[in-house]
Amino acid sequence: DVSSPSAPVGVSDGTDGNPEGTPLDAAGNVWKPEDPVHLMPELAPGAYVPVAPGYKVNAALPKEVGQTYDVFVRRQLQRICATVGAPYELVTGDTPPGANERMMRIRIMDFFAQVLIWRRVMIRQFCNPAWRAFVLAAYASGKWTPKAGTTLQDYLRVEWRGAPMPIVNPFQENQADTLAIRSGYKTWSEVVRDRGGDPDLVLAERVAELKKIKSLGIVMDSDPRYTTRSGGSQARNSEFDFVLPNDGGDGDPDENIDL
Repeated sequence: DVSSPSAPVGVSDGTDGNPEGTPLDAAGNVWKPEDPVHLMPELAPGAYVPVAPGYKVNAALPKEVGQTYDVFVRRQLQRICATVGAPYELVTGDTPPGANERMMRIRIMDFFAQVLIWRRVMIRQFCNPAWRAFVLAAYASGKWTPKAGTTLQDYLRVEWRGAPMPIVNPFQENQADTLAIRSGYKTWSEVVRDRGGDPDLVLAERVAELKKIKSLGIVMDSDPRYTTRSGGSQARNSEFDFVLPNDGGDGDPDENIDL
């Protein structure tokens, strides 16, 4: 900042034509009431700035904020995240002291519930109308017709799937899903949809995988036909043998897969 004297420090002896004396500054120059700060050029790094007589430049030295600044910034960011409904840890990448895995799961579940609301709004207001307009336009133009055994209404009903909720602890959550399926609280297809997959595609890939593994003579530890959950040998039971449809490529009319 630039400081200036509040009043002249002396007057002339009247020899300059002013019998009452001319106000003088500390250097003996004519004192002017105008504030020279407004006449100064713009301050910039490396600039040479002339200062009027009697003025001096004092460098600005901001005070040290100490250890409270980090707490202040974190609190402001937490308020912003709470306003938009997003977890502080995901927005900033900062994990506050004392945070643990269970707290993170609770925060992510709360956020994912909000994401599901946003998805429903997006699907109803944009995705469904856009898909319906696309199907009707394709049908009206004659460039597309429903397959045999289906109607146009079958194609207007569509299922939308988004990305699944992040898994904080895969081992515990997979165990929970397994228990839910075995207890009847969930279906296997429901769990696959929750993870963002298509049950029909997963089953098709699983069947193709089992056929390929059998053709190569490999026994996988994850195959319940041969190994138990603990890794021991599984007793074979012919009741679970079934016949898959012929793929038409290897001459085998039965495509036997033992399960």
